[in-house]
Amino acid sequence: MENNNSKDNKDNSEHIVSEHNDKDNKKDHYHDEHHFDMFGNHDDVKEEDFNWKTSIYTSKRNLTFRLTLSGMILAIAIAATSLDMYIEHLIIPIDGVILPTRFLDILVITLSIGSLGPVFSSLIGFIVPWIHMLIHGGGAIHNPLSTMVDSFGYFLVIWVLWLFYYFIFKNSYTHKDPNNKKDIFKRWMPIVAFIPVVVVIFTMINVLVIYLNSSTLEEHHHEENNLFSIIQKFHETEDHDHDHVDWGVFSNKLWVYTFIILGIEVARFTICYSLFGVLEPQMKKINHIFK
Repeated sequence: MENNNSKDNKDNSEHIVSEHNDKDNKKDHYHDEHHFDMFGNHDDVKEEDFNWKTSIYTSKRNLTFRLTLSGMILAIAIAATSLDMYIEHLIIPIDGVILPTRFLDILVITLSIGSLGPVFSSLIGFIVPWIHMLIHGGGAIHNPLSTMVDSFGYFLVIWVLWLFYYFIFKNSYTHKDPNNKKDIFKRWMPIVAFIPVVVVIFTMINVLVIYLNSSTLEEHHHEENNLFSIIQKFHETEDHDHDHVDWGVFSNKLWVYTFIILGIEVARFTICYSLFGVLEPQMKKINHIFK
């Protein structure tokens, strides 16, 4: 990291740092607008450090770095999603669908936004559920439909978090706000908008997956499970009446399922964001070194 020089500042007096606790020199800390890392390097916190564009646009040199780091983040996310399998076994499936309670893999991916940007992080988010499906029973436990929905859900979570945390509340990828109260406000207020949005998204898509899965299970009891019967279901008029019957039965359980899933998703993303809010400032230190 480069120290400040005359090119960055017309008046060297702007870089005069008033006396402060010498013990702070041994750790990453802020003093007014001045930032000191753990190595003793010094730079100033600038307005451009909080610009969202730094996460979208990248140089060729930085692109190579992000591609390399993406492989490392993906490997860590795979390890995290493997641990998440044990959490999933704590939840009873609904109509044959295992509700997604994973949060460790999402946590890893969200923490990577500051280093990779939302584009690379969201792509990793889209890939991880498919890898989880292969690891966790190879499709016997998580069917392709629920995995595909999960992939789009993960993809959206990254962009929703980026929108609120980095774009609207203007958190920096490399610096905390020098004002401690302002930093706490900017770091924790996004949770008020983030959790309701992602909970609604995941509740809706999980209810949809349960409905489609329950309809498929009903079909298995009445007809041979082959490609012809599935195609025939969507083309024969009498099957439309059958679909209405399926929805009539399912609608009786709709609100019960909705509130169950809603509670699980609220707990899931509250835990996820709480860990994100605690760990994200530590990621700034890493991003600051390699910026």
